[in-house]
Amino acid sequence: MCSPLKRHALTKRRVTSRELIASSDLIDDQIHKNALQLQGVFSCADHVSANVSPQDSAS
Repeated sequence: MCSPLKRHALTKRRVTSRELIASSDLIDDQIHKNALQLQGVFSCADHVSANVSPQDSAS
């Protein structure tokens, strides 16, 4: 998918504020999804490390 900014560079067409807002919203959604995924990874890692005793990791 070509972003409005890249498309603008290719076609020399004016980018509308509506397009900029739409691409900004897409970026915000992606950041939110990535943050939720990372949160899940870290909570899983915390859960695993809480269940591993020092003796287990030494063997």
